[in-house]
Amino acid sequence: MIAELVPGAKVEAVSTKNGWTFCEYIPCEWGQGYIKTEYLTIDTELSGEYRNISNGRVRVRKEPHGKGKQCGWAQKGKTVTVSAVQQDKDGGLWGWTGKGWVDMRYFEREVRE
Repeated sequence: MIAELVPGAKVEAVSTKNGWTFCEYIPCEWGQGYIKTEYLTIDTELSGEYRNISNGRVRVRKEPHGKGKQCGWAQKGKTVTVSAVQQDKDGGLWGWTGKGWVDMRYFEREVRE
């Protein structure tokens, strides 16, 4: 371990491979290095209301990846509130709904006028 980051520390992800993300601008002496992808989240600018646009219901999972244990469903056409987004080791985005994680491939941001 080179450095320990505090929750909320911001880094810039450069690349992801095999579950690790190479980051720059890490607030430590070296300024760059690898961080396990599962520990990173994406800025909350992606938070908001999202509608399920899939052809059916979408699994809600306890962990932000496709093998995470299922803990519920997001029904077709329904809206969920996503408060945080995290990238899995394969580069997929997962949204935290407060009840679990959903695969963001099946959701579209709601635009309010």
